[in-house]
Amino acid sequence: MGASDSGDVQVHFTWQQSEAASGILTAMVSGEKGSETYQGKFYQITSNSQVETLGPLWHPWHPGWTGWSYWDSVPGDAFITYYTGHVLTNLAGPDGKRIRCEFQLLRTDEGMRGLRRRPMPATFRKDHQG
Repeated sequence: MGASDSGDVQVHFTWQQSEAASGILTAMVSGEKGSETYQGKFYQITSNSQVETLGPLWHPWHPGWTGWSYWDSVPGDAFITYYTGHVLTNLAGPDGKRIRCEFQLLRTDEGMRGLRRRPMPATFRKDHQG
């Protein structure tokens, strides 16, 4: 579960692990204007991650979108080093809306089970596709 600092947006996350370091993440976002569901593949970034398998994280954002550190037009080795121990996802929602999520794992050996069990502070902002 996540919540914005002001509490006006709540997000409930569920996931199904399909591979050792990836699976499908669903986010139910609830706010003043109702609820929306977003879904996409998540990737647990490890020191063994291969940059060529992370391409879907960049779709459909325009090349060079740099909202996060080391988020260049294509994934590179510095990206793997920086995000090792994190889970990243690019979720698709209604009407072409997108959400990118980053989770830092408390216990990387537990994968997604290592996420906190209590509400997490979250920052929500609107980013525009190119």
